[in-house]
Amino acid sequence: MSDELVFVFERAINMRGRPCPSMEVHGKIANRTDTPYAVLQVAAEVSVGGTGVYLPVLRVRWLTDRPLAPRDELRSVSFRVGLPLQAVAFIEERRNGGAGVLFQVEPELLVVPISKTDERVPRTMQCGVEGGEPGSFKSIAVARDQWLQMLKVFGWDDIEVFELHAAALKPIPPLSKSLEHLRQAMDQFRLGNWRQCLEGTRFAFESVAKEAGATDDTREGFLELRRRMFGEADDKKSEAFDAMVKGLNPFQQIGRHASNPYVEILREDALMGLRMTLNLLDYVSVRLGRRATS
Repeated sequence: MSDELVFVFERAINMRGRPCPSMEVHGKIANRTDTPYAVLQVAAEVSVGGTGVYLPVLRVRWLTDRPLAPRDELRSVSFRVGLPLQAVAFIEERRNGGAGVLFQVEPELLVVPISKTDERVPRTMQCGVEGGEPGSFKSIAVARDQWLQMLKVFGWDDIEVFELHAAALKPIPPLSKSLEHLRQAMDQFRLGNWRQCLEGTRFAFESVAKEAGATDDTREGFLELRRRMFGEADDKKSEAFDAMVKGLNPFQQIGRHASNPYVEILREDALMGLRMTLNLLDYVSVRLGRRATS
């Protein structure tokens, strides 16, 4: 038998908490040696697969006081791995809407041999993988669906979040339809469907105007929306807002499948469309909320 310990990955579970969101990696340590060991301490290093970016290990739980018996006896272990928002942003940019996420886990145990023939001196042993060399990295994969579920639990939307003014939901209930379109656009962003995401931002903003004006005519709807936001006076703010909306619309329009000539939509295009739409909706909601309570 090769002289090594082996980490056998089982599952990763999303967690909330301080100082940051985290996931808990569960697995077992197998003793592939002929020597029994008493385990004094367990540690681990965890990195985003293949990048050299390391994540904080917040807690290690060695789930038994029993020694590591020889010849493949398994003992449970778990590592709570922090996922700071900067790390999540890095992972999402690298994932680029694709598949799941690879992490590399390198457990390390401080052990003492407890056989009659070995000197009982503590020594550090790194865990390898089956068929690998001692100290080799163990790659674990979190599937895309599970990773996206983790993001929702963490409250992460892949983009900078702008809280929409809650007061606007009362005087203008149809704003909720716009938020529904916006959430759908965010879902498309997570899946890497950049064109559908950008097109969704157009639906999100147009629905506010149509519902504000109770009309299918977007132009008439925006006129009514401006009246509700700024009053009857067509002041400089109202004119500037109108210019911003007119400036955003052509960019959102390129997300349409029927655009001619065909334009490729990239991640940064969808991200800008989301951010600009969020900013404008945030401004709309605050203005409507203020006027409704004034």
